Amino acid sequence: MQELYKFSRAVFCLVLLAATSGPLFAQPQRTQTAFPNTSIDQYINGFYVSLPANYNTSGKNYPLLVFLHGQGEIGDGSPASLPAVLRNGPPMQINQQINNNVDAHFPDPVVVGGQSFEFIVLSPQMIIQPAQNGPEQQMVDDIINYAIAHYRVDASKINLTGLSMGGGIAIEYPGQSADLYGKRLSSLLAIAIASFDAPDRVKEIAKANLPVWLTVNQGDADPYTNTTGYIQQLIALGATPTPLLTVFPVSGHGGWVDTYGAQNTPGVTNNSGLNVYQWMAQYKRVGDNVILDIPGPLPVTWGPYQAVLTEGDAVTVSWSTVLEQNNRYFIVQRSANGQQFSNLDTIPAANQPHSYSYLDVDPLPGAGYYRLVQVDLDGQLSYSGIMQVRTPNGSQLALRLTPNPAPGILYLQLENADRGRLEVSLSDAAGRILHKWAFDKQGTQWTQSIDPGNLPAGTYFITVKGTKTREVRSFIRSNQ
Repeated sequence: MQELYKFSRAVFCLVLLAATSGPLFAQPQRTQTAFPNTSIDQYINGFYVSLPANYNTSGKNYPLLVFLHGQGEIGDGSPASLPAVLRNGPPMQINQQINNNVDAHFPDPVVVGGQSFEFIVLSPQMIIQPAQNGPEQQMVDDIINYAIAHYRVDASKINLTGLSMGGGIAIEYPGQSADLYGKRLSSLLAIAIASFDAPDRVKEIAKANLPVWLTVNQGDADPYTNTTGYIQQLIALGATPTPLLTVFPVSGHGGWVDTYGAQNTPGVTNNSGLNVYQWMAQYKRVGDNVILDIPGPLPVTWGPYQAVLTEGDAVTVSWSTVLEQNNRYFIVQRSANGQQFSNLDTIPAANQPHSYSYLDVDPLPGAGYYRLVQVDLDGQLSYSGIMQVRTPNGSQLALRLTPNPAPGILYLQLENADRGRLEVSLSDAAGRILHKWAFDKQGTQWTQSIDPGNLPAGTYFITVKGTKTREVRSFIRSNQ
């Protein structure tokens, strides 16, 4: 009887424990804490911080994600004003998951390349929009510095994102100075940017070797024009990695729900199937460059790739590999809108570092988009960035190279309004500059001969730069 009592008592205790053990045995969850009336600098007097579930017990450092809101969420950081920050983007997703226990498409952890990452998310509320060219950069710097001083931040994985006004501030942060600001970041994601695509800004972003992904609605007037302007200029400058552009085929100012995701609305993915959080998490800043922070050797490490006009309005797509193993082939693809691609040709793999090229003799009129698909031996795919080329619709090219193919002397003919110093460079398909020249252009028409020297047969590129000129053409070096 005593043993039966002990058994019954044990069963009762287990049932009671099961009925009351939710808080005692529940798995830790991500937190999001409001800090109203808490100053970071003169523009920030309140913010939210979201910490990973095991932050207090892990002892490790975490990637940082800074989110900058739009103009409609400006406020004084007070308890009454601060919740406006929860209307959009990562803080909205996290708030939905915590309070409603639903899948709001904030992946936690973020899994990419077989590795898991968790973000520290800092979402400040701006009192006013800071002035450009100094104040706004100082504000973002102050936010990053505050996060590093108060939390265990992995300083090699600092990600900046924003929408509308915040997207403009986000892209202008590295655009002010690559050395001071751009090289602090490991990625930049901006939506419907309120920012003019000034060439000086674009050059600084390109110098930072910063992964950039911009999204915008097609019918969003200035944000659409400026967004595509940034991307086109970055591609023309040879920015690495090649920036990503996603255009949603809708009108109006928006795109952040389609980009980040929300309840019942998954976020956008890139050509490799990565959502924006996976795309950000995979990168790591190492000095002047950003590298992939995922384990295991990749079958292909991309070198430079580009698509440029050549004679007869044809387009030459060239690319190279720094590392190549277990590679089956490449597919050259083309698109009229940068979203739906069709196959042009399949190029066998060399399975060693190699330079490749493909000539599209009948390109699409106007804007055309190209990308490369790399196919592993096991059927897995990887993608290059998207390359845009605009054909002149039958009009004369500003820069012409003759003869092409060229067995010897090459003649350059340029017709435009630019005058003054022209810098001419000759590079190979891997992007290495082999020769440089400087000339003076005094009129509308300019003709110059150059001696490429003793080059082996293959595809090469001539770049002509002036005050208002940047032209790139390919030519083929022949043996006879």
